[in-house]
Amino acid sequence: MTAPEYIGGLPYERVELKNDPRRELIHPILRRLHAYWETKRELRIGPSRSDIDPVDFPYAIGWVSLFDVSEGPDNFIIRVLGGRSERTLDLGPDFRRPQDSDDPEFHAVAMEDLRWVVEHRKPLRVFRDIKTAKRRYRFEGLVLPLSDDGQHVNMLLLAGIPPVGG
Repeated sequence: MTAPEYIGGLPYERVELKNDPRRELIHPILRRLHAYWETKRELRIGPSRSDIDPVDFPYAIGWVSLFDVSEGPDNFIIRVLGGRSERTLDLGPDFRRPQDSDDPEFHAVAMEDLRWVVEHRKPLRVFRDIKTAKRRYRFEGLVLPLSDDGQHVNMLLLAGIPPVGG
């Protein structure tokens, strides 16, 4: 395990899923979601949105969110926000872009992760146990790239779940 990095003064762990994701991912729901993504990805950087069917992962449905990636470095639009994620992160009904966050410290860390996946075109596992001025965040997360053209990331499939055992 690597030493935590710091973004915006907050520690977090970022693990590129390059070895055995079954060992790197702790939460069983995230392991299953990653395995599903891999079967749909084939040899591309990520499956297309049309390859992904939420009916195939009912075990993760409340935790999964889907973000559009538009032109510009910080232009992420939330297409679908999982209900459990919304409640866990205490997000309001008007939360449709990461920039809408009422917690600038957490927003800075989250944006780094989204940008990283778009730039590197690879999945990312994060573990957070951080306290900002607004609230405490403790969860394991998975950010998966989707690509309609096989070259550019145009959507992100995300899931963040509190760790097993709290």
